[in-house]
Amino acid sequence: ASLSCFTHSVIGKWNFAIRTNRASHDLLQPLECSVQQKFIPAVTDRAPASPSERQLIALPPHLGGLGIVNPTTLTSSYRNSLAITTPLVQKILESNKQVLVIQFTSRKL
Repeated sequence: ASLSCFTHSVIGKWNFAIRTNRASHDLLQPLECSVQQKFIPAVTDRAPASPSERQLIALPPHLGGLGIVNPTTLTSSYRNSLAITTPLVQKILESNKQVLVIQFTSRKL
C-alpha cells in the first residue's frame, strides 16, 4: 500500500512542484537521500540500495523496476514545461493587448 501511495500520489505532487518551480539537483538531493535511505529499505525489507540497484528501482514496473523515481532526475521538467507553455503565454498576452485596444477605442466612440 505504501508503494502504491508513493508512486501514484507523492511522485505526482513532486512532478507538479518541479514543473512549476525551479528546482536544482542540489535542492532535491536531500529528498533522494531520504527515499534511498529510509523508504526503499522499508518497502524492500533490505539494506539501502546501491547506485545500480537504485537505477533499476527507478524504472517503471513494465521494465522491471518499482517506479520509485529519483527526484533529482526530474529537474529538466521545469525547462520542458516552460518551453512548451511559452508560445501559449505569448499568444494570451497578445490577445489581452488586442482586447484592451478594442475596449479603449469603443469607449471613445
